[in-house]
Amino acid sequence: MDSFLHDLVGFVSWYLIATVIGLIAFPLAFKFLPNLRDRGYTFTRAIGLLIWGFLFWLLTSLRILENNVASLLIALGLLLLISWVISGPKGIRLIADWLGDNTKLVITTEIVFIGAFALWAFIRSTNPEISGTEKPMELAFINAILRSPGMPPNDPWLSGYAISYYYFGYVLVAMLTRLSGVLSGMGFNLAIALWFALSATGAYGIVFNLLALGNWGKNRTKKGGFYSLPIFGPLFLLIVSNLEGFLEILHARGLFWRQLSDGSWVSPFWRWLDILDLTDQPQLPFGWLPTRYLPWWRASRVLQDYDLMGAPREIIDEFPQFSYLLADLHPHLLAMPFVLLGIALALNLYHTRKKRGASLWGIRLPIQWSDLLFTGVCLGGLGFLNIWDFPFAVLLFTGAYLIKRSASAYVNFRLLVDGMLLFFLVILTGVVLYLPFYLSFSSQAGGLIPSLIFVTRGAHFWVMFAPLLVPVIAFLIWSIQREKAVRRFWRVLLVAVGIMGLLFVAMVLAGWIAWAIPVIRLALESIFNAQGQSYLTVALESLQRRLLAPGTWLTLLGLLAGLIALLSRQKSISSNSNGSPDESYPPIGRKPDFFLIVMSVGILLLVIPEFFYLRDQFGWRMNTIFKFYFHAWILLSTCAAYAFIRVLSEPRGRGWAVIRAGLLIVLVASLVYAPVMLDEKTNHFGLIQPRTLNGNQYFIELYPDEAQAIDWLSLQEPGIVAEAIGGSYTAYARVSTLSGFPTVLGWPGHESQWRGGGEEMGSRAYDIETLYSTTDWLEADSIIKQYGIQYIYLGNLEWSTYPVSQLKFRQNLSVVYEQGSVVIFKTLQNGG
Repeated sequence: MDSFLHDLVGFVSWYLIATVIGLIAFPLAFKFLPNLRDRGYTFTRAIGLLIWGFLFWLLTSLRILENNVASLLIALGLLLLISWVISGPKGIRLIADWLGDNTKLVITTEIVFIGAFALWAFIRSTNPEISGTEKPMELAFINAILRSPGMPPNDPWLSGYAISYYYFGYVLVAMLTRLSGVLSGMGFNLAIALWFALSATGAYGIVFNLLALGNWGKNRTKKGGFYSLPIFGPLFLLIVSNLEGFLEILHARGLFWRQLSDGSWVSPFWRWLDILDLTDQPQLPFGWLPTRYLPWWRASRVLQDYDLMGAPREIIDEFPQFSYLLADLHPHLLAMPFVLLGIALALNLYHTRKKRGASLWGIRLPIQWSDLLFTGVCLGGLGFLNIWDFPFAVLLFTGAYLIKRSASAYVNFRLLVDGMLLFFLVILTGVVLYLPFYLSFSSQAGGLIPSLIFVTRGAHFWVMFAPLLVPVIAFLIWSIQREKAVRRFWRVLLVAVGIMGLLFVAMVLAGWIAWAIPVIRLALESIFNAQGQSYLTVALESLQRRLLAPGTWLTLLGLLAGLIALLSRQKSISSNSNGSPDESYPPIGRKPDFFLIVMSVGILLLVIPEFFYLRDQFGWRMNTIFKFYFHAWILLSTCAAYAFIRVLSEPRGRGWAVIRAGLLIVLVASLVYAPVMLDEKTNHFGLIQPRTLNGNQYFIELYPDEAQAIDWLSLQEPGIVAEAIGGSYTAYARVSTLSGFPTVLGWPGHESQWRGGGEEMGSRAYDIETLYSTTDWLEADSIIKQYGIQYIYLGNLEWSTYPVSQLKFRQNLSVVYEQGSVVIFKTLQNGG
């Protein structure tokens, strides 16, 4: 009962803090998102959290504030002051009137938020352990931020250095944890639930505004039922999953398998599909549920790349339901509500009626200064949250501007210049506002690699994206028929072929140039497993693989053609008094559907990895597919929800009745994964174990001596800790992770990824081994002084990792803690 009360208090405190922040920020949303039907109400919590975090982080980075509760309250007071200055008494009255006129929307939004928050808080309470995968890293960041005196925060796994990662999301989580007073282990799980709720309300808001701002929704917003339709937004974003979960059921049931006379089982279908684990014989007796170990994991590894010799390369293809089920508080998840906010900003720009922007040195800019600042904070924050998302969010924003303008004016050089100017202005503003982060950030990314032999099979692509593509394609077909654009589709199909062809040629040429440089050629030969092969052989293999597995590029080709056909439809151009084309913005409804712009960026994210991927320490497409596909899922899920509603409500005829039935079948198949795998992952929703939101409770129960020792250490003066060093995804670095005190070296593999190499780590792993194992006190003392070590931790992991010589510590250092299996020594070094 005590655990339940603690969980309840924590949940209520986070709900109240998020709600208060949202109310404080609503005047900003009301001001800067005036063209949305909801005036930005569905994004108020995300906006408030982002700007509050930005103010706190910036002021602490500039050493104006310190990292404490008082500074959090000062930053919150600044947010309140900014909102008051922006709105004033008149604005507050307008907001009050708007709230009174939109009670249904407000109530529905609040139901979506509290419902999603409570649902995922319950899910996390059934499976709360902060262990495995990336969770220790994320908890280490949160605790390090809570411990650091300012920004940038100390790297918990590399003493003497600041975090070199996009850590803004962890700052936001740490802020909420500190202000609410909950333990960081509980804050971790509450953050996952809160971000689930923020994403749910954001997706609801996008779909609501897409429906309400179009001609279709104008006559329906006054009906109560209209407010329930956008719930498909969070459904498609957060619950709908790829079809691997449905395939798991078919596989477990033994479908498409047959037994040979020798008793073995074979299946040409599963062998052709070639998804790992599903190519293996299902366990007997056949059932309706998968029984192998971790069946929920395979859905995040549907895609598979093969090198030139046919050896497989792992590809990550997470989607939101899997990410929330896994519950890693990773940057791609932390950025989700703010990617949706980026869509909202683009949608607002698309429907704005402002005719002129600000001016700079006599040059007319395409945006007002205040809008640029607000947009820079919101979109620039994505670079700090998950840097991969930033350029594509700005591209969507710029695309909305260009398509809007081109709908009412000739596409000319001035329009293109304005678009490029807007793109670089937003990028520049976002970088400048978050400049302290970029000055301390280093990355493993290093250019582009041509994806010559890595090709996505059509079967895998459709298993991954069918739940989103089927409604989108159905809506595109209906739109093309409605617009009488069938002939235009076939004409622009050649344009789409040209685009794909140019990308292929660019990839081959880039590979040819790279192959001519010996150092790069050696790297590519290693990546492709093409040692001793000529470039002609590699290029021909590239072409052959695309011709033999055409499903993905044919799908993308058709989508591109449909988008171009609808975006390029002719529009009547209004004229001004002297008869020249009027470049003022046209009335709403005279432009292409904004849905098409969002979809275009989503498709671009799917196209790019077929030809190029980002160079990192992995060497192949694993991380590029992961980041690009996840962002594409966010964009395309909003498109799929919108398309699903439209197709189910508008097209008439027997043919469309069959299509609607097909849509429902695909939707049901895509909903199989969530309940089946949630039940498996949470051990039947925690029915046979106590529920708690404290993600460190498991550690307390399994390792009581270590838990007590680390709790004691956490109450001491902060300092650098020496502990055993080991590999990633292990129990190593547990002292720094749970205490927030920096250790000499945590997971070396992760540090190498964050910093693009091991230069900063130097000889730390060897030095710490020497520190524990040497019998020479002078040698140990030199290591202590070299790294400024203040605490030396000696527990079970240290004893099992090194041949520990404890005597030198006892003879020369103070034993400040000794209980059970743990001893902590304190040195004479100053705290870190």
